[in-house]
Amino acid sequence: MSINRVDTPEEVLQNNDTREFFILADENEEGQLTLSIRRIEYMRAWERVRQLQKEDATVRSLIFSTNRGGALVRIEGLRGFIPGSHISTRKPKEDLVGEELPLKFLEVDEERNRLVLSHRRALVERKMNKLEIGEVVEGVVRGIKPYGAFIDIGGVSGLLHISEISHEHIETPHNVFNVNDDVKVMIIDLDSERGRISLSTKQLEAEPGIWCETPAWFMLRQKKWRLSIGSSCVWLPWGLKFLPPLKM
Repeated sequence: MSINRVDTPEEVLQNNDTREFFILADENEEGQLTLSIRRIEYMRAWERVRQLQKEDATVRSLIFSTNRGGALVRIEGLRGFIPGSHISTRKPKEDLVGEELPLKFLEVDEERNRLVLSHRRALVERKMNKLEIGEVVEGVVRGIKPYGAFIDIGGVSGLLHISEISHEHIETPHNVFNVNDDVKVMIIDLDSERGRISLSTKQLEAEPGIWCETPAWFMLRQKKWRLSIGSSCVWLPWGLKFLPPLKM
């Protein structure tokens, strides 16, 4: 009867109401038509979300359920899905039920009945409005992959690609960073359409390859020295400084 949950017909229809119906089937032997309100609402809801996507609008919705892949919401009465990779919160997914999130549209496909949204992109867009390319910011390493490190800068994640760590060749980011390292990075690209922030430490090298000059890596974290295999340099609040080779 409706794309929204109803317990009784009176929630949708009242005596003497005049409204539009979708004809599902022609008259039967008794001269009765099969009508639908739900189909009309369904068609109009898809029309509205297509328009919202075209406008690149940010919408807000309550999470009503979660599963292994992500979270479920309703947009204009339609069921939408937020992939886990597009949920930017440290809370367990199970604790998000009943929480309202800002969302951007990733995919609107009526034929396949697919409505996919992103919480991460909505947050990144809001954060991007306060960031500028070339700006130097402080962040925390939240994840390390073979192709780079993910840096949290004020609640949103940016990618420090392995090619942007140093002018010198880096075998793997694991030789340079550990999770929870404090780092200073330069913003080199802001892609609001894809919700991506690209970062660089290479641009902060006082000399090309200073990250990779000598036998050990030093980094300053919470005012403590920490040693790991790699090269010798130190991260200070005002930037990187070269250290002489260690005598082994």
